[in-house]
Amino acid sequence: GYEISKVKALDLSDDGKLLTAKLKNTSYEVEVGNISVSEIQLESISIKTNPNVTSYTYGDKFSLAGIAVRAKFNNGNETEIYADSLTSSYDNYTFTKDDFSENNSKSIVEVSYTYNNITKTAPLEITFVYPTFKNPFI
Repeated sequence: GYEISKVKALDLSDDGKLLTAKLKNTSYEVEVGNISVSEIQLESISIKTNPNVTSYTYGDKFSLAGIAVRAKFNNGNETEIYADSLTSSYDNYTFTKDDFSENNSKSIVEVSYTYNNITKTAPLEITFVYPTFKNPFI
């Protein structure tokens, strides 16, 4: 076995310090080397799964429910992020007829995720469709 000179979790103040390991029950000590500690940073996000609704008509409220976003970090890790941790350029927005220039027109919603004060965005395409009315007399 061995003992490490640092027994608590590493933090940013440990960057550049010498890490040593002492072999248990011996007088031998090994210098492992200078350690590098850096803050994990968000590098990018991308849409993995579209939200449940991507087509809207006037009167509909925008929702990210069902969305899954893949977040990539500078340490190589990736994780999935869901609606409750995301924001968008249409948060709490209800569409009006002024949002529609023509049937089946497209728009881009910026979906955002923030980690350690770094925000990244990914585009999400939505479609505006005219409402369909059923004739009650047919």
